[in-house]
Amino acid sequence: MKSVGYANAGAILSDWKPAKDDAVVCDVGGGLGTLMTHVLQHYPDTSGIVFDQKSVTKRAEAYLNEQGVSNRSKAVGGNFFKSLPKDLGECDVFMMKFILHDWPDKECIEILKNIKKVAKEGSSVVIFEHITDLPNAADSMELSRLMMSINMIAANKFGAKERSLAEYNELFKQAGFDTSNGKHIPTRDIMSIYEVPV
Repeated sequence: MKSVGYANAGAILSDWKPAKDDAVVCDVGGGLGTLMTHVLQHYPDTSGIVFDQKSVTKRAEAYLNEQGVSNRSKAVGGNFFKSLPKDLGECDVFMMKFILHDWPDKECIEILKNIKKVAKEGSSVVIFEHITDLPNAADSMELSRLMMSINMIAANKFGAKERSLAEYNELFKQAGFDTSNGKHIPTRDIMSIYEVPV
C-alpha cells in the first residue's frame, strides 16, 4: 500500500485540495500515512492524523518523522468498525483511499456511520476509489478499472467490490449523509475522487 500511495499521489494532488489552507487532514485506514504525508508536504499549512490499527501506529510515527512532517501530524490507533477516538473530532477532511472497496456494503456503512458520529460540522469525507461509471482523463484504462472488481473478489471478504456512484451514494445515505452536495472530481488516473459534506 505504501508503493500504491506513491503511484497515484500526483493525480490526487493535481486534481484535489483541502477546502482550506490550514485544514486538519485525517487519513482513515491510512497505514503508515503515505498519502497524508504527500498532502502535508504539498500544503505546508495543513496538519494531519493517520488513523489505523494500533499495531501500525509506531511504524506510522516513525514514517511521519522520517518524512519531516511529525511536527504537524500524529498517528492514532483504533478500529474503524468501533467508535473512533475523540482525536478525530479535529478533522476537517476524512480521507479514505481504497478502503471502502475492500468491504461489503454492511461494513462500509458501519465505517461511514462511525466517521459521522465523531465528525464536526463543516467537515467532509473524501474517498479515492475506482468508481465504475464516472469518466476520468484515463478512460483509455477503463478495462483495468473495471477488472479491479475481480481483484477485490479474490483478495477480500465476500461482498467487496468496485462500485458505481449510485452505489456509493446509497452507502453514504444509509450511514446518514446527505449526498445532494456530493462532488465528483475526475483525475488523471483510473481512480475517481468523491467528496461528501458531513
